[in-house]
Amino acid sequence: MTLRRRTLLAATAAAAGGTIAPARALAAPGAALTVHAVGRSGAPAAGFVEVIRTDRPADPVGLPVDGTVTVPVERGTYLVAVEVQGAGERTWLVRPELRVDGPVTVTADARAGRPVAVAVPSADARPELLEVRYRMPVRGGDPYENGFAVRGDLRGAYFGPLGPERSADGFRVMVAVTLAAPGAAYLLGWMVYGRLPAGLSRTLTAGQLATVGNRYGARVPGGQGSTYSTPRMPGGGGVFAAGLPLGPLPATRVEHYTSTPVGCHGARRSRSGPERT
Repeated sequence: MTLRRRTLLAATAAAAGGTIAPARALAAPGAALTVHAVGRSGAPAAGFVEVIRTDRPADPVGLPVDGTVTVPVERGTYLVAVEVQGAGERTWLVRPELRVDGPVTVTADARAGRPVAVAVPSADARPELLEVRYRMPVRGGDPYENGFAVRGDLRGAYFGPLGPERSADGFRVMVAVTLAAPGAAYLLGWMVYGRLPAGLSRTLTAGQLATVGNRYGARVPGGQGSTYSTPRMPGGGGVFAAGLPLGPLPATRVEHYTSTPVGCHGARRSRSGPERT
């Protein structure tokens, strides 16, 4: 299981022209947000906390937590995201809307997270990429977009809501899963609105999928080829690409897609150089 976390936060902030501010950089704090991180065993845990103001533009705040951390903040409305770390596991919890008018305590309990379980018609399909991406409006500024991704084996990866499952206006989440099987690929995605879901469980039949048979040519016969597909949420982006080898070119592959608003884009690469498809 390969994990991507703070690199995505940094990339998002940089793209928006902002920075990740440590807690001490916040001016004139008028309140405090205390976060308790609890692992799946029930014991205090280490992790990482992100605090993003949504009632006006402000730099994101990111800092580590080791059991408990208190973040001095101004009074306002925030999106709070916590990654709880464990031995060989990670749990991501998000609360899209939290009003802070004084001391507020939040418990990020990893046991609220659930795994991803997606079954497709090919019994030998294996996971290549999970990307969960969320987007929240910011009053008077650009929407805040962030997320997390796991490559390969999804065992030990969990996600869910932070605190009560209350719906937040304008908050939307893309859950995208890419699987590969011999001669086939599954490029799957779902949108969830108002909250981060507690994991994802889907059993898909052939009739629920759009199927495309693709033939991949070659500038130089016999060159090795791969495709790179990045899930895209409506009005937003995707960061991580799933690389799926094709083997010697020319090659054929059957690709299956969910009929949802989530899209993807990709490129083919061969030994003779990149070629758009």
